[in-house]
Amino acid sequence: KAVSPTFTSGYDWGRDVWKKLRVVRDVVSGAMSVIDLEAPATPILTASDRTLTDGYVGFGSFDNSGQVRNVEVWAAASTPGAPDFFAPAP
Repeated sequence: KAVSPTFTSGYDWGRDVWKKLRVVRDVVSGAMSVIDLEAPATPILTASDRTLTDGYVGFGSFDNSGQVRNVEVWAAASTPGAPDFFAPAP
């Protein structure tokens, strides 16, 4: 289910360059945004969904490849423990 009310024509990720992004999520309002720190005035993506109350951090793409490094996560609260979906298959 798409949670973004509008879609852009895309974002130029470049080639052989690293981007510095910030993902901001407010659980109470449901607001989410992805911001390029080199051009923070206009978010790359905005969305809103108050049903997403907790979960995990993940990365994915449907038609691009890339690398991720130097990830930092801040949260007011967290639930310690390993998620069960990383358990070895029986």
